[in-house]
Amino acid sequence: MALHHESTDPPLPGIRIEAYADSNKGGKGFVVCYIPQGDFVPYRAEYAQKQYFIRVGDDSIIPGRVILRRLFYPQSLAKLRMSVSLRLMRSTKGSANTTDMDYQVFLVNDGTASAHDVYVVAFDNISYPSMGSGLIHSENWVRTSLSRNKSTFHAQIPIHPGFSTQVASSCQWRVQPQYVKGNTVYPNFDPIWMMFHVYSRDADYRAFRAEFNKDDLLGTDTPEKICVELTDEP
Repeated sequence: MALHHESTDPPLPGIRIEAYADSNKGGKGFVVCYIPQGDFVPYRAEYAQKQYFIRVGDDSIIPGRVILRRLFYPQSLAKLRMSVSLRLMRSTKGSANTTDMDYQVFLVNDGTASAHDVYVVAFDNISYPSMGSGLIHSENWVRTSLSRNKSTFHAQIPIHPGFSTQVASSCQWRVQPQYVKGNTVYPNFDPIWMMFHVYSRDADYRAFRAEFNKDDLLGTDTPEKICVELTDEP
């Protein structure tokens, strides 16, 4: 009992040890050790050369590399990626031509398992027209917080394999057309970026980033970019 909490990595709670003595044999008897099913498999035996064991019939054997890989890296896993679509909207109000922009955020599950309890934290560097502006949740999502240039969202449904969902869309902001390319007037703006932290019960934490500049609008008013994954995020 004094050693069992150090005998496996991670420690396994709920172990029970009972001694059964035979009074007819001078107190000799046997010991029963009950080991429950663990929630954090696999467990490593710390006092047996730090090996992993698997039960086969009446024996315990050291599993091979293929079995260990399946235990540590199950093939059924959600894999999430994100994309952003920027929109340039031209209109006329009276005699004035106006140009507004917004963007939409999409999430796709490329994995082999459904992603449950997906939570997205979104940041950007947009100069929105007023306090309270920012991202607005889409269908099947709920916005859980909003501050300038930061919003959080929680999915109300699982994201199944192969399924694409729009997470949110931004409020519109005004840009000033300042240069002409061909016969078209384009807005001249500093690069804008969006960053997303994505959490899920069935997928690894991931961070993504997308960036747009004025040249991305040449030839199209609705450029779309697959977000780049940030591998150096904590």
